[in-house]
Amino acid sequence: MHFKMGKLRLTSAMLALVLLLATLGLAVPSINVSVQEIGVGSCDVVSPANWADVQITWNITDYSWGIWDLYEYTLNEVIINFSDSLPAGTTMYINVTIYGYNSNTGQYQSDSFTNFTVFTSGWSAGLPYIITNKDTQYSYYVSSFFGISPPEIVDIKIVLVGGSNNCTILPIYIEVQKIGVATLSFAPSGSGNVPIDVTERSGQDLRDYVINFTLGGDWSSLYPYVTDENGNRLYYWYFYDAASQKTWFWVKMNLSANQVNTIYLFYGNQSAYDATYFNPDKVFWFFDDFNGVTLNLSKWNIPALQNPSNYTVSNGLLELKGGQWLWTKQNFSGSFIIDLYANSLDSTAFPIFYVDSTNYGWAILLNTSLATWGATTYQLNNVTIRGFNLADGSWGAFYYPDGGSRSPIFGKDILITTLINVTSTQAEFYLYENGSLIATFTQGYSPEQSEPLGLGQWYEYNYTITGPRRNPQLTLSSIINTTSIYDWILVRPYIYPEPEVRVVGQTSGSYTFRIYFKP
Repeated sequence: MHFKMGKLRLTSAMLALVLLLATLGLAVPSINVSVQEIGVGSCDVVSPANWADVQITWNITDYSWGIWDLYEYTLNEVIINFSDSLPAGTTMYINVTIYGYNSNTGQYQSDSFTNFTVFTSGWSAGLPYIITNKDTQYSYYVSSFFGISPPEIVDIKIVLVGGSNNCTILPIYIEVQKIGVATLSFAPSGSGNVPIDVTERSGQDLRDYVINFTLGGDWSSLYPYVTDENGNRLYYWYFYDAASQKTWFWVKMNLSANQVNTIYLFYGNQSAYDATYFNPDKVFWFFDDFNGVTLNLSKWNIPALQNPSNYTVSNGLLELKGGQWLWTKQNFSGSFIIDLYANSLDSTAFPIFYVDSTNYGWAILLNTSLATWGATTYQLNNVTIRGFNLADGSWGAFYYPDGGSRSPIFGKDILITTLINVTSTQAEFYLYENGSLIATFTQGYSPEQSEPLGLGQWYEYNYTITGPRRNPQLTLSSIINTTSIYDWILVRPYIYPEPEVRVVGQTSGSYTFRIYFKP
């Protein structure tokens, strides 16, 4: 039997489908295209590029007046550098999703900036391709005074179609068009390493300091490990957050004063992987991922008036109901950071950032109350700093934060970060949720040295408002038993100013991101 030499191509319908998916903003976890074997062998579909660096730049207008700081960020340029040269005729579709306080609509919202390009003459690797924005709809207010955070790049999607992957399986010639899709949620394929530059900024040599960074996608199947610039293994821990499709890394390392220290994250080499260095107990001052079947009482205290069996630990999660609290047996001194991941965060959760020698603690109460006035129901979200007696559960003095938005968020998959910076004259506290500053608080004196910290859950109180607006009366209408569920908690050192961590090719502070293509 004799076959004529022929060509097998992916059709334009495939391209149309991919572009339609991207245009609609649907998640594209992967594109798998199989070419049936003809005789022997097959041709794989490959991407025209392995990765791209995307930088977002802004035009910033200053509207500040007195103590009111107010800026307007308007999207200026999207600058793209590809890892590989693109052949003539390559088409590119890009969609940048931005979330921020839109100055045109006066509200928080997500916006999609899109662009379609045909590289008629191709494009060289490493040569910046600049897309200039001329639409004022991508403008966002930013203000620390009003608690308005800078615009966030939620995702970047790029679809590339161009060039071909050729195979000759005599007597048939197969040509498969190259196609690739990249998003912030994709981890790299194959093997390699990612350099991370860590700049010490406090002017001190730091020993066993813990730095952290995030990378897009799930790295848990890539056998990641970390070394210093001399190839020495470093202790580390990572966590994949399926909600944000990012992997968070923490690495313990030594830093030389005022120097740039480079570490390397290796991936894709199973034979070089050593699981003994993936050890949170070697990284953090304190760590608990609640992996047992009961609360670990070697790590936690609970009030004498409560039964340990009432604290539910199951499937690696700690469940706290209204009226339950606990605090560490380990003490902490100086400045430190508490990272707490809530699988589900409910109203009236309260991290306890400091407990003195009399078991009196300072708690950050994240509260929601419902107030009904006639036919209207108001939801009141607020943050207060509250004194709390860990022995009997009574509340003491309360203060409103010095700054921050004062509007906590509740729901699933929330990272709560409490930063405590202790100086010779005062202690400063900063509360973040998923990276956004919620509240700040300053004590005029330093806490006692070496004290524990804790975590609790209270009840939600709802009210009915009656009477005239000038003299309203509040009546307690209901008490709700709330529940929060936690995946893990860790404590790590902090120094001011913190080291600057820059993942080469990804510096979110300057809106620069590296995204990886599939297949």
